[in-house]
Amino acid sequence: MGIGAWSGSPVGGAPCAADQAYDLDNDCIVDGDDLQKLVDFARGLPEGHTATELADAFCKGSALKVQGLFRTLWHNDDTGTVALSRKVLRGDYRWLEAGIITLEEAEAARLRRASK
Repeated sequence: MGIGAWSGSPVGGAPCAADQAYDLDNDCIVDGDDLQKLVDFARGLPEGHTATELADAFCKGSALKVQGLFRTLWHNDDTGTVALSRKVLRGDYRWLEAGIITLEEAEAARLRRASK
């Protein structure tokens, strides 16, 4: 389930419908694999008959998650996000970068403080 919880682009960049489709595919494959591991593991236990109860709960949760991902494919703010991204790339929000220092500058400042 660990990788199924990850949500993001396989290629980087701003989230889009392709990312959401990737998440859907990822969740279905990973959740199915996890479910099979659970059932296989439980078969070897004296309490293995309860594996179906756990599997049922797991599947219901996964189904709700996948339904939500499908909804976000068609009901999203991609238009607004793309418009904002274009403004950022154009430099409209350059003011936000004021005062940001690089990692090298931060490390140099830390070393200066440590040497005093």
